[in-house]
Amino acid sequence: MLRDEKRIKIEELPFQLLLVLLESPGEVVSKETLLNRLWGDRIFGELDNGLHVAAAKLREALGEKAGAAQHIETIRRRGYRLNGRVECIFNSASMATSDAVAPGSATPDGSEFPNLQEPESLSRRYIWAATLSLFILFVVAAGALSFYQHRRRPLAGTLDGVVLGGFANDSGDDSYNGLGHAFRVKLEESPYLNLIPEQNFLRLVPEPASAPLRQLLKSCTSLGSKVLITGAIMARPPGYEVTTTARSCTNGNLLTSHSAKAESRETVLAALDQATNQLRKSLGESGASLQRFNVPLAQATTSSLAALRAFTLGEEKRDNGQEFEAIQDYKLAVDLDPQFALAYARLGTIYSNAAELTQSADYFKKAFELREHTTDRERLYIAAHYYSISGQSQRTIEAYELWRSLYPRDSSPYNNLAIEYLDLGEPEKAASVAHTAVQLDQASSLSQAVLARVYLETGQQAQLHTLCSNPQGRKGDSAMLHASCFLLAFLQNDDVAMQEEIQWSRGNAAESELLDDVAWVSMYQGKLKAGRKLFTQARRVALAQGFSELAATVDVDEATLEVDFGYPREAHTLALDALRLAPNNVNIQASAALALSRSGDTALAESEVAKAAVQAPLDTILNDAALPSVQAAIQLQKHDPQAAIQALEPARPYDECSALGLAPAYYRGLAYQDAGHPDKAATEFRRVLEHRALVPDSPYIPLAALQLGRALRQLGDSAGAAKAERQVEQAWQHADPDFLPLRQRQRDRP
Repeated sequence: MLRDEKRIKIEELPFQLLLVLLESPGEVVSKETLLNRLWGDRIFGELDNGLHVAAAKLREALGEKAGAAQHIETIRRRGYRLNGRVECIFNSASMATSDAVAPGSATPDGSEFPNLQEPESLSRRYIWAATLSLFILFVVAAGALSFYQHRRRPLAGTLDGVVLGGFANDSGDDSYNGLGHAFRVKLEESPYLNLIPEQNFLRLVPEPASAPLRQLLKSCTSLGSKVLITGAIMARPPGYEVTTTARSCTNGNLLTSHSAKAESRETVLAALDQATNQLRKSLGESGASLQRFNVPLAQATTSSLAALRAFTLGEEKRDNGQEFEAIQDYKLAVDLDPQFALAYARLGTIYSNAAELTQSADYFKKAFELREHTTDRERLYIAAHYYSISGQSQRTIEAYELWRSLYPRDSSPYNNLAIEYLDLGEPEKAASVAHTAVQLDQASSLSQAVLARVYLETGQQAQLHTLCSNPQGRKGDSAMLHASCFLLAFLQNDDVAMQEEIQWSRGNAAESELLDDVAWVSMYQGKLKAGRKLFTQARRVALAQGFSELAATVDVDEATLEVDFGYPREAHTLALDALRLAPNNVNIQASAALALSRSGDTALAESEVAKAAVQAPLDTILNDAALPSVQAAIQLQKHDPQAAIQALEPARPYDECSALGLAPAYYRGLAYQDAGHPDKAATEFRRVLEHRALVPDSPYIPLAALQLGRALRQLGDSAGAAKAERQVEQAWQHADPDFLPLRQRQRDRP
């Protein structure tokens, strides 16, 4: 070391201390970080004194005293800081000068050194000595390089699992209980850190903020992770101190620790920002990444600690599967901070899951307007869901694709992308992303549910049976999973398994949705009385839960089935009731219009179609498939089958869309039949039967088989017609004796 152009001898530890401080000039480097960097794994707690001695010797080498430190400042109870300007100089030319004296040059007294010829043996000894010296120099250089690389390697690589072990509120003030969520948002913002999904850790440690360190480390190791991150806030009158810490999961050794002071309540979030950013940097995240993915917490979440606490309570309920119970907490959060974008988005998601699409759209619209107040990850979450709820399929897919490209280890975009493909009737595309989601988060109930639906719609019954038979006590069990398992039991004629799924839904927030599925199965089987009773029960449960749009969905589900089974009066009544319950829901308007048109009220149907088209001009499935199906039904009612065929032509790419229940191909078949083209009608009815796995309980399956039999008999294909009729018999073998389609079939039987 040079000080005032003089070489100063300095011991190894003080020198290493100087190097560490030089990495972060002007910043406080915590004692824990210094202990780890200087002594590595040999941390026993008695080394604080060793650190103090190293700092004292460094000051001595720099020619300063502890009480009047110019460069090395002690920050009480925290660590040390290097003050002054640090400049890196890379000038190899200045290192090339030599102090060696050439033979024949002058000595200090003015005489010349004798230029003597050395003996040959002495020359060889010099050669061997020089060779040995070069070898030793090489070994030392290699060792130094290895030591430097060991010290500089990232504490956590991009593939190393990182567990967030909770954030302890040791301030004595409950208003800081929401900081744990803010801490997670800040860490999830990083595309560098490979954070283990929160749910996986919570299953092992339900209360991580209060759990002992030993339990946190054990659970961290069991998840195959390398780093455990924790945080805390403590009272330091007149303000607070926020600390972030990273430890090795295998041995509990401290890897790095950072703290930041908050002079008042108003600066607590800024202190958490600072301490978390220092932690991310120490773990190996690059400066470019920190600059790119670094939205201040007050902007990314909320500046209101009360709103943050309410939001956190909602998150806890949602994580425990109490999604609908969390609504009041999220509403309180937005009441306390009307700019809280993520809270609006959570409400949008919950209402969407409850089929309350009007409220969902309102909340997502508000979140979308405020999306600049969030991190990149949360912004993508909001944008993708906003596009989805407004029916913009392509933009939704693009948003999820961007999300997974920026955060490739996050299972959320994969799950949602798979759902989008499933809704579009493309289960093969959904399969690849669904499998990736499960690989990223095997314990996620959502990942398992999405994969179950993929298995169902691709006809992989054996794989679905394995999934349904091994729930593994998943926390926050998904209604989507149970619906798929119920339909599998239906396909396999397993009444016991069907009853088990129905029993699961009793008293559950998803009871109405599953009852609706059970009603569809009854209608499929021709059990009209049982189906009507189940639809009534599903409607009553939805209204009791305060979900009027879900009740309207039940209404239109029953209405479309009633009208196609030949009960137009009942269908018309149900359609009107649905429009009363959800007058502004475009999907209800379209479905109700379909039932109205088939029941003869074409004027009201056309009015509802026009309203829906104006309200949702960007909705892909609505405008390209659902409304064309209604237009076709209207034209069929007007006895213009050719116009019906033309109206349905834009819907061809969406014939397999599960949300439409295989209706477009069925109506196209009816139109061709009315137009006198039984061959083309048969092709369309076969399309329905070929894709039955997409909606296995769709009553359009037996209806299509019934119409296929008629078309084939017209074409003279008695064998094909008999095969189709056997499918009808199998579906309706337990139908009500007065079930209208069955009675009509009996009249038409040759």
